[in-house]
Amino acid sequence: MLLVANGSVLTRNAQTPFIPNGAVAIDGDTIVEVGPECELKAKYPDAEYVDAQGNLIMPGLVNCHTHIYSGLARGLAIKGCNPTNFLENLEQQWWKIDDNLTLAGTKASAYATILDSIRDGVTTIFDHHAIFCEIPGSLFTIKDAAQELGMRSCLCYEVSDRRGQEKCDQVITENAEFAQWAAKERRDNDNHMIAAMPNVGWCEAMTMLFENNAKMASKYFDRKLGVLEPGAAADVIVMDYKPFTPLSEENIDGHMLFGMMGKNCRTTIINGRVLYKDREFVGIDEDKINAWTMAESKKLWSTLNDRAY
Repeated sequence: MLLVANGSVLTRNAQTPFIPNGAVAIDGDTIVEVGPECELKAKYPDAEYVDAQGNLIMPGLVNCHTHIYSGLARGLAIKGCNPTNFLENLEQQWWKIDDNLTLAGTKASAYATILDSIRDGVTTIFDHHAIFCEIPGSLFTIKDAAQELGMRSCLCYEVSDRRGQEKCDQVITENAEFAQWAAKERRDNDNHMIAAMPNVGWCEAMTMLFENNAKMASKYFDRKLGVLEPGAAADVIVMDYKPFTPLSEENIDGHMLFGMMGKNCRTTIINGRVLYKDREFVGIDEDKINAWTMAESKKLWSTLNDRAY
């Protein structure tokens, strides 16, 4: 059992939205109670104590629009890529990456994206994949990385005939096989960590980010997400945020929008598992993963530019 305490709790629960000096009690993968620290500490004296160190305890963030396939493109300059419009940008950069990203490259991209997400306090991602180099097994490759690192993930494949009917058919088959696997996992193994979706969400406003994203995720994963309350999934983060203006339940959105960034995340708990604590990964060999990902990115860059990196 975990007790995340010694901080102010932003619950996103309308009945009790903000608890100064609060705590969140977690049993397995579920939140069992949220309330004043003094009460919960006395009630659960044997729980493992996760110290928020006076910071903000809040629900994990839900990102409803990631692009895992772009994970190895950071800093990449493709020879001859000089687009003047969006279509040329697709043709000269992104579709070239799509055509050359192997399954190993896909896994490396997933590692890079998921590690950054955990570090930034994101506990749920939605991703529509889009590569046309090695299609069969690619959603399962991303799933494997997500399960290894502990990220709650909803996945699908972008359907397109831009590389011919055979590739389009492979994409449809991959979507169907992955959706069938995810449904079987949910039914047989009560797996609420991986889901399949063919639509994807995109949003910017605060209501969308912190209410609708959570509702969408709750629908796909069949768990209450984006809120700290009994029965909800134990996705909890601690944000290292020291406000220099008053903070309360009335203005928390303004603080989140204009004051907090991913670098403020101190601790990330997904499905009751502490993955990132006091800015250090727990049970994840970041250096080993980064070294392997670097090797895969060099392979991709060399293929795209016909020279060694």
